[in-house]
Amino acid sequence: MDIRGIILYIIALLILILGFYILDRDKKNPINKSFFVIVIGVIIWICSNATISFLEDKSLIELFYRLTYVGGALLTGGFLFFAWVFPYKLSFIKFFRWIILLVPTLFFMAFSLVTDLVVSGVVRYKHNYDTTSGSLYGLYVAFFVVFFSWAFIELIRKYRRSDGMHLWQIKFVLISVLIPFVVGLITDLILPWLGYEKEVWMLNIGSMSSAVWLVLNGYILFKKQV
Repeated sequence: MDIRGIILYIIALLILILGFYILDRDKKNPINKSFFVIVIGVIIWICSNATISFLEDKSLIELFYRLTYVGGALLTGGFLFFAWVFPYKLSFIKFFRWIILLVPTLFFMAFSLVTDLVVSGVVRYKHNYDTTSGSLYGLYVAFFVVFFSWAFIELIRKYRRSDGMHLWQIKFVLISVLIPFVVGLITDLILPWLGYEKEVWMLNIGSMSSAVWLVLNGYILFKKQV
């Protein structure tokens, strides 16, 4: 097994422990729930990338590549949910908002896994395999960008209305999430869409940057609830 794959599995385990710890502190808190959703999405993404690094069977490689997009859709929806409730709600979350959140998220999770509309297959390059884009791949990228942009707008609105601890918390979240957002967008979505071969380092850097963001924000949630 590739040592990088082992490291990613260890990171995923530590993130899972962090997610359960935050959730266990207050299971009814929507902030903790949304953070846990993001954790599960990142774990699916990380573990799928780790597994790809030591597989040889083409059908299994395709399956785990599909799972990276399932994880990506889940963490995207989870982050928008997080932005709605962290560090407080601006207003009651109406039913139509839940529909806008859940339908695209569940749609891309399901269609990434069981159809060829997002990932149409995998192709062998000199050193590794990579995905070929389906007819809805561009829509998946748009979903990722729109939901994250919406989340950023929600947090910026709260930032402008906040002061004290809330101001510091939102500022920290905005800065810390910007790096993995840009890295993941470029290495996992845009470059493959443009036809660039997805190198092993590209698989790892997106996962690692998201892991760092989760740890930093887990610390913020811990400090918020102490």
